[in-house]
Amino acid sequence: MRPMQAMIRDAASICSRSAAVVMLGLLGSVQVANAATASPIDQCRAISDDSARLRCFDQMDRADPSPAAQAPAAIPAAPAAPAKSAPAAPSAPPSVAAPAAAATVVPPAAADFGARALPKAAPEEPRELSARLIGKLDGVFRGLNLPLDNGQTWVVIDDRDFEYVGSNAKVTLDRNLIGTYWMKIVDGGPRFKVRRVK
Repeated sequence: MRPMQAMIRDAASICSRSAAVVMLGLLGSVQVANAATASPIDQCRAISDDSARLRCFDQMDRADPSPAAQAPAAIPAAPAAPAKSAPAAPSAPPSVAAPAAAATVVPPAAADFGARALPKAAPEEPRELSARLIGKLDGVFRGLNLPLDNGQTWVVIDDRDFEYVGSNAKVTLDRNLIGTYWMKIVDGGPRFKVRRVK
């Protein structure tokens, strides 16, 4: 017959293993409840495996770039260990479901707030433009508006005055490396700095 101490020790060992299995099951239930109420970022942070945690954040980012739409589904808990006398083996890292997209409507006025300070892309433009001046020209001087037959209007910004008399003169416009626009009257006229105003 076995000594009483050995029987008590075996009974205590079985009880402690059973308690561990029950605790693992309760812990899994608590994780599911916490995952349902935690924010999407907290859900990803709670994943202990590095690669699974990175996948969770990547899936949040791929779903929708807007912060309000980054809500991944609840992370499934590890399955409860079966009730047997051997200790439970560590489970595989939980997989993360695809994020659920939430629709957010941003009012147009709010979307444009502060956009005035953003850099704007310069439109592609040709290296040179040919057109005709509309009307008679009697001299070229700073502040003179020059309407063209293509609908554009340019103003002279050159500090020099030029003598020229003509009507509906053909002109070419070009831009130098630092962004200054120049107008040249083709039939032997002057070349001067201009800025587009229309």
